[in-house]
Amino acid sequence: MNSLWLAWLYLRRRRVAASVMVAGVALSLYLPLAAHWAANAFDKALGARAATTPMIVGARGSRFDLVLHGLYFRARSEGTVAHGEFTALREAGHGRVIPLHVQFTAGGQPVVGTSLDYFEFRELQMARGESMALLGDCVLGANAARKLNLSPGDKLKTDRKNLFDLAGDYPLQLNVTGVLAATGTADDEGVFVDVKTAWIIAGHGHGHDEREHHTRPARSW
Repeated sequence: MNSLWLAWLYLRRRRVAASVMVAGVALSLYLPLAAHWAANAFDKALGARAATTPMIVGARGSRFDLVLHGLYFRARSEGTVAHGEFTALREAGHGRVIPLHVQFTAGGQPVVGTSLDYFEFRELQMARGESMALLGDCVLGANAARKLNLSPGDKLKTDRKNLFDLAGDYPLQLNVTGVLAATGTADDEGVFVDVKTAWIIAGHGHGHDEREHHTRPARSW
């Protein structure tokens, strides 16, 4: 008998042990490859979103936190930029400038105060409903809508940052007007509102006149 026949007889008699051994060898080969593929996919996803964003302008502080804050709505950015700076950048004519105000949450999801230019810039498409048109309207990312179990026509109240600050931000009931198509990016997690709605959440006036908010916080690309 040759060695292959003896090995086959051994495997037939000890099927469980042989299965465990084969599975262990397969995992030892597959896991490093899977980790490498996952790391490459993650790196490409991060790089693609950053590559399409020419510049992020924000308050003085950690540039890494600012980038994570502007791209993924996750890192905290305590500083703010006056609305006058946004206006100056826009009037300078160096390119399209989009406001981004991310300081609050609703149902645990980041509230992104911006303009309709952001939807065009990120090529976001509506899956259901329509875009925000009035103060207090919001559009949900695909994952946010699923997690919160909300659809166009529903209501969503913002979370309060500080329960003991009665003069600061206060919960605002938002009208869900639409849900975005899934993109596989951080936009899927967002609750998008007009930047003036974000000012209202922060307790800054009523958002009627842009001139009233020349010192209001806003962040821009």
